Amino acid sequence: SNPAPVLAIQTHLKQDDFELDPSTLLYAKADRNYVEIHTVENGVLQKSLKRISLQSLEGQLNSISHIVKTHRSYLVNLQFLESVSGNAQGYHLKMKHLEVPILVSRTLIPKFEKRLRQVS
Repeated sequence: SNPAPVLAIQTHLKQDDFELDPSTLLYAKADRNYVEIHTVENGVLQKSLKRISLQSLEGQLNSISHIVKTHRSYLVNLQFLESVSGNAQGYHLKMKHLEVPILVSRTLIPKFEKRLRQVS
């Protein structure tokens, strides 16, 4: 598969707009009016805080099939997924570079599974 091009992400403030290479995105986590963007560049985990809603970020990444919302606070890049555990109440995702699992909420499991089938 071709690497996705770098995307110009628009935030609430024009001067905060930023570029994101979707292949480096590990996950994004909503934090009130901000989103924490966690990327892996040359094997090193980086974190930056952007003034954008998770919904807006998700909308701007919706062409990237391996980036999926797993929870009201999380977008996850399935290319970094190592394993899935859990049950119908919710899944836990073991991600490369992360000690702590990321949750898939019960309501998002069907969408998550559909995306997983598309990219695997």
